[in-house]
Amino acid sequence: MTKLAPVPIARFAAMSVMNGFDTVLRFGWVPILISTLAGMVLEPKVMTVMPEDGEIVIEFGWMFVFVLVAVVTQAIFAVAWHRCVALGEARPGQRFYLRFGRREAVYGLVAFVVVAILSMGVGALPMVAQLMSSGQALAGLFVFGAPVMALFLLARLCLLLPMVAIAGAADPAKSWLAVGGNTWRVVAVLVLVGIPVLVVELVLISVFGSIIDAAVTSMGALGLVVSFLARFVSGLVFLALLGVIVSALTLLYMVLLGDETLRTRLPAPYDSFIGP
Repeated sequence: MTKLAPVPIARFAAMSVMNGFDTVLRFGWVPILISTLAGMVLEPKVMTVMPEDGEIVIEFGWMFVFVLVAVVTQAIFAVAWHRCVALGEARPGQRFYLRFGRREAVYGLVAFVVVAILSMGVGALPMVAQLMSSGQALAGLFVFGAPVMALFLLARLCLLLPMVAIAGAADPAKSWLAVGGNTWRVVAVLVLVGIPVLVVELVLISVFGSIIDAAVTSMGALGLVVSFLARFVSGLVFLALLGVIVSALTLLYMVLLGDETLRTRLPAPYDSFIGP
């Protein structure tokens, strides 16, 4: 049975983005531009603060539209980057990339399900912390099963994303079986690339959120321009971080499910990605 080496996979995933940063920007700037403009228009509609009591009212219809735009634009970039890493489709010279077809639509749907699984697990963590801090260790350990199960499911189904982008079809059984025996090694890969992404994203939210709030409240019309630029730049940074995760999933797919031709496209010899 093939045993993965998580550290080399995570390292080469990061290197693929650094070495192909120009391609990341070419594939991503138009989707990020669209999502930035949509965010500026939709965010005031999604959440309203009632002036009487300060209660926050969420409009779920606009929330759905907001999430849909985010899923679509990220799927456009992710499919292109999967195919670039695996198949070498860098599309040199193409400065404007915006393609949304069946492949991107299916990818967006699968990504939404995968993120929902992860969110359910992460959402249980505050409850775990609360139970542990109140001395209910046994109950806390029981609830901790939700994040563990979410990671397990995420690892076993994560190959669906590169599978859709590269092969054009989603086969949950194929992903489940391919990861078998490597579940926690795949989790290790996802943690190695996901934790730095999460940390940087939190920093981005803090820094650029402050810039946006200050610009909107004190700079008038110019504040909208500053807000747009801050959102756009932070979106591009997030896209590069997303590219690392996409690269890691692509490498996992190439090692676990790739044929000999696909494996020759790995950024290092096949044995480099195999552990003891």
